[in-house]
Amino acid sequence: MKLLYAEDEAAMSEAVVDMELYLGESKWSRNIKEQTRRLSGLMQDLLTLARMDEGAAPAQKAALSLSGLAEQALEPFLQPMEAQGITLERDIQPGVSLTADPAQLEQLLSLLLDNAVKYTGPGGRICLSVKQEGKRARLCLENTCPQLPTVPPEKLFDRFYRGDAARTQKEGGYGIGLAVAHSLAQANQGSLHAQYLPPQAIRFVAQFPN
Repeated sequence: MKLLYAEDEAAMSEAVVDMELYLGESKWSRNIKEQTRRLSGLMQDLLTLARMDEGAAPAQKAALSLSGLAEQALEPFLQPMEAQGITLERDIQPGVSLTADPAQLEQLLSLLLDNAVKYTGPGGRICLSVKQEGKRARLCLENTCPQLPTVPPEKLFDRFYRGDAARTQKEGGYGIGLAVAHSLAQANQGSLHAQYLPPQAIRFVAQFPN
């Protein structure tokens, strides 16, 4: 499956490059690039879930700084936030550390941030905090949203749940990212929960023993 995915993505990218060489970059080629990027992310998420379901992706634990990882994970999302006029608030306590799989926690952070940027909307607010609470490291990501989902918060972690189908199609969501994030938290002996903050905000909290 992974090989076929890699070959298909490479073929699509090559076709887009060839077209641009002849015609220059166009709206069509930009759209194909974006769709390729989205499908690449979807396939990566599906592969992660498949490996975890099969027990083929055990956490490779090591001592790490959750504070540093959070700062690092933010970097790719700063420009998209700025472009949409999203206000970022960060409250990252220095020195919060734990033992976990660095790659899996980085992926978890990226999935939560990607979800927040997609659904906050222009002019909204995202707040990221990392704190030490007793013997647990706590990561909290809160974002405003035009409207809250109508299902219970735990439903958001169901695979392929997408809420407003029209809006998620526009934003490029496939309803798999939060399911992956939830599985990654559990794989590292942690938890991930969602909480609605009426009228227009949602909070995701991940906690890990340290």
